[in-house]
Amino acid sequence: MGNKLRKEQSTSERIKLCPIKAQVFLKYGPKEYLSELISSNDWVEISLTIHQSKIFSENLDTISITKDLLVLSQDEKNFEVTLLSLSPESEIIYIIRCKSIWQFKDLVLAIFLSKRPSWIISPACQICFKSFSLITRDHHCRNCGKNICNRCSDFFKLEISGYLSKKRICSQCIDKVKSITILISEIQVYDLNSFSSHSLYYSNDHDSLLLTSLKHTV
Repeated sequence: MGNKLRKEQSTSERIKLCPIKAQVFLKYGPKEYLSELISSNDWVEISLTIHQSKIFSENLDTISITKDLLVLSQDEKNFEVTLLSLSPESEIIYIIRCKSIWQFKDLVLAIFLSKRPSWIISPACQICFKSFSLITRDHHCRNCGKNICNRCSDFFKLEISGYLSKKRICSQCIDKVKSITILISEIQVYDLNSFSSHSLYYSNDHDSLLLTSLKHTV
């Protein structure tokens, strides 16, 4: 592993340990009511904290920031981010409106970087169990954090896990990453009307403040 990868990982781990607190406006409800939530003006002002890959608030159950918390859209103009929390029991939409562009940037950046998994250290590939050596080099899946070898991994664009470019993922994650990427794209097309073929989250060629900040973390 090179210095670039160690810096990338240390940046995300440092963000997870630094609490982000914000007074924001919130709308939330079941995924099937997304259209109604978007058109509604029923905002509730809440105080939330992002810390150790979790979102805490007295008004909500704790939300875990994992690969199953999807960023559906970011509206820099209105300081809004739309999230979808997937679980076997329920699929909940959260629309958060910040009070300033800087609060929006800090909050969404914290969510993005908190989605990056912590790395697991292993003497052998956690897929094929071949021992690492000078010949069999070790790598890490950027979607689940497993220690893997070159043969058990591939590269894929990983915006859903907090990265802007193609990153290495293990063979066990590839199909799930593809299916979730398709799910986000379909929601953007049919519910949010904001799909871009270039990126899941940005529809023009001009770097937003958030995009610029993300580029500086890698």
